[in-house]
Amino acid sequence: MNKISAHFSQSELSCNCGCNRYVEDKRLIDLLELIRAYISAKEKKQCPVVVHCGLRCANHNYRIGGVSSSRHLPLYFSVQEGAADFHCRGISVKKLHKHCKELYKKGLIKGLGLYSWGVHVDNSKKRQWRGK
Repeated sequence: MNKISAHFSQSELSCNCGCNRYVEDKRLIDLLELIRAYISAKEKKQCPVVVHCGLRCANHNYRIGGVSSSRHLPLYFSVQEGAADFHCRGISVKKLHKHCKELYKKGLIKGLGLYSWGVHVDNSKKRQWRGK
């Protein structure tokens, strides 16, 4: 496992299609570490971040129905505006979103999306939404 930070590996943020495409986005990695530490402190227990999706190659993004302007695409990772979809072990999605919204209000998260399976965060522009 190729560790890129204290709690994350390169494979966790690589494209899920098997192409092994990876672009390091230090700001996103730092944001995920911040989220993990913040939520663990708020919950007074360790709450590991389970990444569903980091980077997506264009082919994989197209196959899964991702939008052409997805922050998961390599272009955005290369300009430090990448995205991650995740949930945290040990807490509900509702509580996870509540904690992330606190970081959003502090300006530490730019893009914040809520979904039934978890949340989306990115470092692009300030916006919030609810997905399916």
